[in-house]
Amino acid sequence: MRSPPRRGKAQSVLQTWSDLLAETTRRELIERVNQGELVRIASGMYVDGLDLSGRPEQIHLVKVRAHAQRCAHVVSHVSAAVLHGLPVPAADLTEVHFSRPGSSGNDLVGDRRLHAGCPAEEWLTEVDGIRVTNIARTLIDLARTEPHLASVAASDAALHRGLTDPAELVKAFESELRWVGSPFARKALKDADGRAESPGETWARLALRGLQPGQELQFDVYDEAGRFVARADGGYPDRGLIWEYDGQGKYEELRDPGITREEVVARQQRREQRLLRLGWNVVRANHEDLSAKEGFRHRVAQELWPTSSAEWRPPRGSYEVMAPLRVDIRDPIQWGAAMRAEIAERWNRRKHG
Repeated sequence: MRSPPRRGKAQSVLQTWSDLLAETTRRELIERVNQGELVRIASGMYVDGLDLSGRPEQIHLVKVRAHAQRCAHVVSHVSAAVLHGLPVPAADLTEVHFSRPGSSGNDLVGDRRLHAGCPAEEWLTEVDGIRVTNIARTLIDLARTEPHLASVAASDAALHRGLTDPAELVKAFESELRWVGSPFARKALKDADGRAESPGETWARLALRGLQPGQELQFDVYDEAGRFVARADGGYPDRGLIWEYDGQGKYEELRDPGITREEVVARQQRREQRLLRLGWNVVRANHEDLSAKEGFRHRVAQELWPTSSAEWRPPRGSYEVMAPLRVDIRDPIQWGAAMRAEIAERWNRRKHG
């Protein structure tokens, strides 16, 4: 499956040192580098006017494109996730990752990480002419090597956008079953849910894990007359609690042409008032809460506590929960003899093939 080209602010113009010398003198180029007008991205590769204060994923994408022009290996791991346009919050983006032929070794050349074990053709694709691991293989490699939040957020996004499906992820996971980090990959796939619409929603869901049974994502709320009121980011509908994650770009994404940001905010406030009148409780989080998980968790727990009382009454109206989009990963202890034999045979073919 060939991934669509990704466009955006990170699509900066890359130039080699020799190309730049054809337009001006060496002294002028050195002066531009010293002044920050030219930024060195990779060996012999420069970008004109790159804003290094942007999102880390955008900066990393420029580096990936630059290194790909100098390296014949396959872009993989977190660098492949960024190239595919997947969110990777909390991931380590200091190195650009490639996979090379070979059965051992994990080399670091400058800021280029070379992983041994180039995937077979079935796990490869192209993005803008760059050879890269496909979505499924990328998500497994990411989950084996990066923090849990980064891998789950990327898996959520890929499932939500229809870039892969649970069956393909299971197949990719089984192909790396005995690789280092596979238990982390299994855990990430188990926690993935394609209903999440943003990395912030992934964070909120994971932050509340284990607090109370019954947490759901993207459920619709209706009033007593059956009229649609709102779709919640997440919450505990059987407990009358909704949580909402307000990302930095949320109101811009909701804004139609000709509608001001202030009007969008006013609409959201009216929406919340309707929920409150029906008896729902709403807890909000934003990007400032990302480093304070316990604070968000405590606020939700405070709102849930009164619902355990016999005097508590659920909100008026009704709600409808969207079906989960999850990956069915079975633990080895649950495998039958046939599956164990199949996995062993697959491993032997890979080892000796």
